[in-house]
Amino acid sequence: MLLGLLADVHEADGLLREALDELRRLGVAEVVFLGDVCGMHQRLEETVALMRQAGVVGVWGNHDFGLCRGVDEQMRQRYSPELFAYAGSLSGKLVREDCLFSHVEPWLDPDDLMQLWYFDGLPDTPEKLARCFAAGPQRVMISGHVHRWYLASQEGPMDWAGGSRIWLRPPGRYYLVVDALVHGWAATYDTTTGELTPIRLKGELPQRR
Repeated sequence: MLLGLLADVHEADGLLREALDELRRLGVAEVVFLGDVCGMHQRLEETVALMRQAGVVGVWGNHDFGLCRGVDEQMRQRYSPELFAYAGSLSGKLVREDCLFSHVEPWLDPDDLMQLWYFDGLPDTPEKLARCFAAGPQRVMISGHVHRWYLASQEGPMDWAGGSRIWLRPPGRYYLVVDALVHGWAATYDTTTGELTPIRLKGELPQRR
């Protein structure tokens, strides 16, 4: 199954539209979102509408937690019912075939906001990687959160930084971090062949505030 991958959108709706168009052109079966649709809450409705209309599935991130869990009435008055319907469709973790998707490292609890904000450096030691691979039986673990590319096998970090396609071939197990859409990146992953293809978007990157 060919999957589209999007991480850390942060309301970059222009880049999101470009990415969705490209993934549709490539014929992906499903687009998986790795969390953090929210940014400065200036283009949130427009961004979520694009994701909802495209049928994007996925997980919540640390910036999304307040829209997905324990939403109070005051918050509900700020945004449309459609936005909350989509936010409510996101989960803490998502499984597709031999892949486990999460926003942060998969051993962390996505229902705990403090753990969603966790970052103690990349999992680049045997001990840190063992925690990730012990989080589930899936062969490939994929997350976002850190706004960069990163790939490791059970043996350790791999010499790859997102500049080219790569094959995550069985029976090996892998932990992958997808760089942020707000940085101009998306990807496809073929669950049958293990082929991972980064996609460099052409649109203008949002200015940092």
